Amino acid sequence: MERNDYHYFRRREQDERAYAERAQDMTARRAHLDMAERYAERVRTLAPAVPNAI
Repeated sequence: MERNDYHYFRRREQDERAYAERAQDMTARRAHLDMAERYAERVRTLAPAVPNAI
């Protein structure tokens, strides 16, 4: 399950960064970047537990 979680959170981080790039409203952009950082933190916590995570 952790491997699936890793890939899920990694994909969500990438999605949120893409949404931030397309957002015209600065508040929306900041919200997407904040979510991306939250997903990135989850990825960092899972990465050591997932062999060949990258």
